[in-house]
Amino acid sequence: MKAVILARVSTKEQEEQGQSLPAQVSKLQEYAQQKGFEVVKEFVFSESAGSKIRHKFEIMLSFVKKNKDVNILLCQNVDRLTRNFRDAVDIDELRLKGELEVHFLADGFVLSKESAGNVVFQWDMRVMLAKQYLNTLVENGNRTLKHKLENGEWIARAPLGYINAKDNDGRSTIERDKSRAMFIRRLFVEYSSGLYSLSEMQIRMNGWGMTNKTPKRSPVSKNRSMR
Repeated sequence: MKAVILARVSTKEQEEQGQSLPAQVSKLQEYAQQKGFEVVKEFVFSESAGSKIRHKFEIMLSFVKKNKDVNILLCQNVDRLTRNFRDAVDIDELRLKGELEVHFLADGFVLSKESAGNVVFQWDMRVMLAKQYLNTLVENGNRTLKHKLENGEWIARAPLGYINAKDNDGRSTIERDKSRAMFIRRLFVEYSSGLYSLSEMQIRMNGWGMTNKTPKRSPVSKNRSMR
């Protein structure tokens, strides 16, 4: 039988607590070998829960739906697969059709069309607990942001022309980006002349060799250039 592996971590703490991606994948591969499953694809990623996680989930789901001979999904536990009811419904739909069987190693159960009521109940409860955990993370994050705002701290990525920094009291703030100062000055001087549109200024910035501050160093977008 053909199977796919899904492994995910969403925080640095999970990496440090033995839930690293290599550790998850290794255990899942070993399990597949013991069961005689042929692993045809691995979906492995590290990012926080949210829209990006949903996108990765949809890629995996699309792969399973297109490849009808793949009907085994291997995960460490339920909250590695999903933390929302929408994903759970998608999995249940495939399960009830007999098109997908999900093996949760750490949780110790297999979810399939023939699953007994107590197994389905365990699945439902773990999805609910996973969603509650996510809600708690969001609430804690919101409280942290509120505290920072009340403390006069900067809570977002620094705008173009500035960099994120810490003040003398260790609070988050921003300061001028000295390495880009001449570009920023030139940007505003030329735009204020009225001779160039935003699109034209974006082209000129690209010509100057100005990029954003992400690791990929992509060209600065028009919206971000004048924000």
